[in-house]
Amino acid sequence: MAEENDGPVTIHIAINDDGEFVYSVSTHRMTRKPEGAAAPKFRRLKWSAEGPFVVDFGDRSPFSRLTVKNRHDCLESDEVVVDASVPLGRYRYAVAVYKENRVFLDACPEVVVEC
Repeated sequence: MAEENDGPVTIHIAINDDGEFVYSVSTHRMTRKPEGAAAPKFRRLKWSAEGPFVVDFGDRSPFSRLTVKNRHDCLESDEVVVDASVPLGRYRYAVAVYKENRVFLDACPEVVVEC
């Protein structure tokens, strides 16, 4: 397994047979500190899914943008980096994934910037 600060961490979004969301990585371990800082936390992320998707932070995001979605050429987003000036705290977001002619929604996940 790669070190957490080696590069962006990819959060894979899966939809199980019951239509529930399953995330490969918890986003409760985020940091504003630059790579190489003492705390082994995540700073750079990207998302991937089994179909086209959108991650929306509403009006408050720890990143420089409020909405992240898959690129046109693949089912993975561009990389986002926690803004060094954001306040510590919880940043709720919503996820929509299009899979097998259905749209699945999850409004419960959050990014927690700890340090």
